[in-house]
Amino acid sequence: MNRVRLPRKRVALLIATVVVVVAIVGGVVAGSSHTASHTNLSPSASVLSPTYARSLGFSRTYRAPKKAPVTNEKGCSSSVEAVYEDTAGKTGLISELLSCKSAAAASAILGAFRKQVHIDSAITVPSQLGPSAFATASNAPEYLVAWQVGSGVALLAVDTDIAATSSSVTATPISKSQTRVLVESAVRQNSLYS
Repeated sequence: MNRVRLPRKRVALLIATVVVVVAIVGGVVAGSSHTASHTNLSPSASVLSPTYARSLGFSRTYRAPKKAPVTNEKGCSSSVEAVYEDTAGKTGLISELLSCKSAAAASAILGAFRKQVHIDSAITVPSQLGPSAFATASNAPEYLVAWQVGSGVALLAVDTDIAATSSSVTATPISKSQTRVLVESAVRQNSLYS
């Protein structure tokens, strides 16, 4: 897969774009689902809160938790996304939940996405996220963990260089502390659904 580099200030659009591409290319993939009820959560309860983001050093809310309709996702009706930045505007934290009409639809979206990316085995995915979970650095400097939550797909990303542009030649590698933020934040987001 060729890496597409977008201006980092538009980092909030990347995950939505990836999900749209996955839905278009997707196929039905059987998979296990991590059962949890999330369909009745408010937008602010569906993704990581500004308070939690601030506790990690992401003090600026670039995009507050907001529900948006999804029209290009077969079997999925809405998503909630929140994007936070550190004060210097160098790193970002992205939390998203895509709500689908069934666990099968969520599994298909996640399975197709998994086929599109390179799985990053250097990032240990916590067992709490279930067997569908994986980490990818395919869009580095954005490092992403994705997993199924009942009839939804949860995504958590850390962008190590939001100021990077499409003319950047090399990606800023993820540090040990940023990897810890990525993994621990995914576990924290997952806890919202139980």
